Amino acid sequence: MTKYLPLRARGENASQPSSILAISFMFGILAQHGRIALTVAILLVLFSCAFQTAMDLFSYLEDYQTWVCVPCGTGVKPKHYLAHLTRPHDDHPHLGSSKKALMVEKELLQKAPIDPDSPCFQVPRAGISALPHLPLRNGVSCLQCSYVCASEKVMRNHCGEKHIEGKRRPGRPSKTADPVAPRWKPVSCQRLFVSGSKSQYFEVISPAELKEAEETMRRRSMAKTLSDADYIRTQIDEALEEG
Repeated sequence: MTKYLPLRARGENASQPSSILAISFMFGILAQHGRIALTVAILLVLFSCAFQTAMDLFSYLEDYQTWVCVPCGTGVKPKHYLAHLTRPHDDHPHLGSSKKALMVEKELLQKAPIDPDSPCFQVPRAGISALPHLPLRNGVSCLQCSYVCASEKVMRNHCGEKHIEGKRRPGRPSKTADPVAPRWKPVSCQRLFVSGSKSQYFEVISPAELKEAEETMRRRSMAKTLSDADYIRTQIDEALEEG
């Protein structure tokens, strides 16, 4: 069964009312209008919290105008919102009816997301930082074109079909033959959708790679500003601190 985490547990900004504000609101209603109005107010607060919890399933990628389903780790097309809410997440505690799912769908459409099947939708370009909530894969990138995939087997088939000129001839190569140039390189990759015309993988910079690049820049900057002796001493101190 899928575990559903609220926005706060995922480290994002939650928009649902705090318990303190909700309690203050209800006491104010009680003082002014009595128990019936208080009951209505409680129901409204509970409904609001339940609705927001259902919205916590999704995270919006502004640059690509796409809603990502966080538990599933994939973008969802606008035309599939309702089906996605009522099938993969029919066990969600706040999506027990089609009426609630329709309300969440309406809220998702308020952002005016782009249909990835439309010509104006652009797949993320290669070399961006990894996008949140999408699985990060160890893939390979073709050195002769922009094709990226998640396995060497698939890449081997791609090169055999699209780049025949670089294919090695059958048989044992002679000792004097030139070494075969590499045809792909390892990369980190993601994809926004799991099916359809825009479901291709794209190269990204993983958090680990980004941290490594920042560390390299820091060391280069340090080497320029410190004397050789101070730089070596700093490296030794950092190595001892890391254990």
